[in-house]
Amino acid sequence: MLKMIGVRSFLVVLICLILTSTIVFAPTLRSLNDQSSASMKGQQPPVMIGWGGLRLDSATTTCSIICYHNSTYVPSNVFRGQNQSDMERLVVRMKTMGFNTIRVSFAPYCTNAAGDLDDSPYSSSDAQNMIKIANYYHFWIVLRYDGNEDISTATTCWISYWQPIVQQVGPLYDQIVWEPINEPNASVTILSSAYQQWINMARSAGDQHFIAVENQCSSTCPYNTDMSLGYPTVTDPLGKVLISLHDYMSYRFYTWTIQNAISHAQQDYQAVLKGEQTTGWYALDTEGGADPQVPTCNGPKGTTSGCPPDDILPGSAGYANVSLAFIQTLTQLFDSHSPRISWVWWPAGTWMDTPCSGTYGALQPASCPGGTGYKGGIGWGNLLNYIPITPLSATFNFSPLTPTTGTIVSFNAIGTGGALPYSFSWDFGDGAISGGSTSTHSYANPGNYTVSLIMNDGSEQTASTSQVVDVQAAQEPPNNQHSSGGLCLPCLFTPMQPMLFILAIGTVLGLLTAAGLHFSRNQFQGRRRIAFERTHFRMGKTTGQNDVTRE
Repeated sequence: MLKMIGVRSFLVVLICLILTSTIVFAPTLRSLNDQSSASMKGQQPPVMIGWGGLRLDSATTTCSIICYHNSTYVPSNVFRGQNQSDMERLVVRMKTMGFNTIRVSFAPYCTNAAGDLDDSPYSSSDAQNMIKIANYYHFWIVLRYDGNEDISTATTCWISYWQPIVQQVGPLYDQIVWEPINEPNASVTILSSAYQQWINMARSAGDQHFIAVENQCSSTCPYNTDMSLGYPTVTDPLGKVLISLHDYMSYRFYTWTIQNAISHAQQDYQAVLKGEQTTGWYALDTEGGADPQVPTCNGPKGTTSGCPPDDILPGSAGYANVSLAFIQTLTQLFDSHSPRISWVWWPAGTWMDTPCSGTYGALQPASCPGGTGYKGGIGWGNLLNYIPITPLSATFNFSPLTPTTGTIVSFNAIGTGGALPYSFSWDFGDGAISGGSTSTHSYANPGNYTVSLIMNDGSEQTASTSQVVDVQAAQEPPNNQHSSGGLCLPCLFTPMQPMLFILAIGTVLGLLTAAGLHFSRNQFQGRRRIAFERTHFRMGKTTGQNDVTRE
């Protein structure tokens, strides 16, 4: 417990440092924001935040020995009569934490078919199970081909292997981002050419999904002073390319201080912003984390040699205070950017060498005791401060509550949860529609009208609601009442219409009050017009009347 309190206290201090650092860097970052938003040519993606590290075969209950699936898991919501698979179990936890994206890996085919522990051979049935799970929980999928060399050493084989996957899996689910290759080991020139061939293949097959292209610096980086130079140059007729940079701070290559961690996060952030500006594509960083990236610091099954002095947990899902400061800073910068920059951190899954990681990896909620070279603690994903994507909710109010025909009714939408930006569409129940968070409408006829509001958010969630508006018939004013509610004097004399009506009030010599009413009307007898005139007058206390008839 003391160790837990210590880490959380550290995070409070860290967040204060991050906020201070952000203020210092604000002018530079704001100028980059303005430049990138003015030059974007790609389609803005929905907000995607989540975790990678899931093997493709973890979507099934018969996956390899790397999986932890057992009969103690609760029943599946997706597959009746079965318990949850490792993938479903992890997605359920991620959803409760406010995530909406999983990154799933399958092994390369062309140059290193064996792959790594974090992937499994491609299987069509596993892919279909993955889609069923994602569809049920409304998750995005980043589907990763885990081959670093294939893009340059076996380009034709790599594209040919992908083609039937795109053709068969693509039509099954809209919320897929293709990641053609993980951390490609090639120059920007080769990446640009090979990625363009892959995009052409997918679009020729009729595919319409987003495609993530990787920065060279995700593998090896000759552009340490400006990592934005590592993004490939590609075109896409659909404008659905996303650029990706993998974000880590290695203990082997950086001065190990909190301030340097914050500075390194700022550097990655600015590289992403500049990459958006120069390429015109929005960013989705498909990998990053708090792993200090020391190969020999891999836990009880290996060694803890070379671990940072502030190491909390070793292994792929491990972290240290400094590396946690790095990824925390970057997460807050991405979340506060407008539009929000999507990220998928690493790793969550069953294959890790981190002690106590179980089925959740870096999301493991149980505290793990310390050991030689590390202090122990919970998975760092539970310590991360981020903006969760909560369920979208919509409601609205309107005024007046009981309108009459012809009255303008004002409608106001209220949305909560989800991710900005919101969009709204109205159906007023009489065939009229509108958009916007506020709208007005009037009804021509009385009756009950069902008004429906549909709301969408930046993470492609949808919420809807409806209410009945009771429209009453407008009341006609009485004939002798003016529309403003006053008395209409000429209306009292309808038998004499049409007429000339004159009311005069004044004073005579400053002493007497004079008032008069003068009426006139016309009648016809044969072809003769007869005019009748009558004048009523009052002078002080004297009342008189004059009648005149003219032909």
